[in-house]
Amino acid sequence: MIAEESGNLNSGDNQEVGGQEPEMSFWDHLDELRGRLLKILIGVIPIWFISIAFAQDIINTILLHPAELSKVKLQNIRPFGQLMLNFEVSFIVALIVTVPYSFYHLWQFIAPALHRHEKKALLWAAFFSSFCFLAGTSFGYFVMIPMTLSFAASFGSAEVLNMFSLDEYMSLIFSILIGTSLIFELPVLSYLLTRIGLLTPEFMTKYRRHAIIILMILAAFVSPGTDPFSMLVLSLPLFFLYESSILISKWAVKKK
Repeated sequence: MIAEESGNLNSGDNQEVGGQEPEMSFWDHLDELRGRLLKILIGVIPIWFISIAFAQDIINTILLHPAELSKVKLQNIRPFGQLMLNFEVSFIVALIVTVPYSFYHLWQFIAPALHRHEKKALLWAAFFSSFCFLAGTSFGYFVMIPMTLSFAASFGSAEVLNMFSLDEYMSLIFSILIGTSLIFELPVLSYLLTRIGLLTPEFMTKYRRHAIIILMILAAFVSPGTDPFSMLVLSLPLFFLYESSILISKWAVKKK
């Protein structure tokens, strides 16, 4: 009888507690993260090789289009600058194309900290994360980049021709796209920090004014070289994202 009760207790220890996985050690988490990153890399590399064939078309039709609209003159000052640019662009395209796949594996890494009913929504979480990321990319491309280039091309003396190097131009484009894409992940970050107990909706509401100042400073860094109007344009979605993050934080608290 005692042995039977002891067996029941031992089997109960091995089951999930509160709908969560048994606690993992630091090395278990490290191995899991390494495995997820390896799977993401395996998914990115084939797309990277395929994208190389279309890299020049992407550069001509997408990345150089804002320069044409702003009448910005570009010049390549490296012997193999355009060749290396093809490899860089194809890799970035592969990262963007595999965003849903990558976010799914990142959420799978976080899954042990979630309850059973939350794990069933991992596909939706990956979709929402991807949507926010791509929405930030679109905002950066269609709003921030044209404003930045228009200001940069028109600023200065009319006697001096504004001609940008290809490297500096692409660096500006990529920095804006990456910055806006990451900023639009604010609601997702709010959910995660709330779930692990590092953030509360009360805290976000209490320090809303402080957050607005920080967001304004962040807008200035993400939109390099732009005028105050452009920074204001970026601040508007930041405020919206912050307010939506408060609502998501409240929703996350109810789901605990």
